[in-house]
Amino acid sequence: MFHGSIEVSRKRLKLLATIADETLRTALLEDALSAGVASFDALGKTLRRKHPNVLPERPRNLFQNLYALDDALQKAAGSPLSASFPADDYMLLIRMFQVRHIYQHNAGVVDEHFCRNVPDTRSRRGRKYRLEPTEVSRFLELLRSLASAVTARLANPSAT
Repeated sequence: MFHGSIEVSRKRLKLLATIADETLRTALLEDALSAGVASFDALGKTLRRKHPNVLPERPRNLFQNLYALDDALQKAAGSPLSASFPADDYMLLIRMFQVRHIYQHNAGVVDEHFCRNVPDTRSRRGRKYRLEPTEVSRFLELLRSLASAVTARLANPSAT
């Protein structure tokens, strides 16, 4: 189901080429981003039920917080999740999870919490984060890799 949901989000992005209205384009980008995170979170809930001794109950939104997820998987598997990605890709994952958070809870405006988690964004504090189709598209690709990295660690923690 996860991969199907990601594919639907990618199809949302393809619609952008047919839409001239900037407000609608932004809404589609937000929707694709949010749906990607929701799909990953749903996968996480399933994995938590399968691996209750590995994945902690807290924080409740573990699969929306890569720092906490990375920590939990490092404890379980002995290697950080971040080791599965080039630094730029891992930072894009972190950034986009945070972007989804500010769009859901702060009308897209960069706040102090965002700046703490994505340090190179201090100059954007107080301004709306402008979503770009290329970053959302790349994020959706990376979510697939992230899901694979997580499930691999859970399937065989000592092999990672």
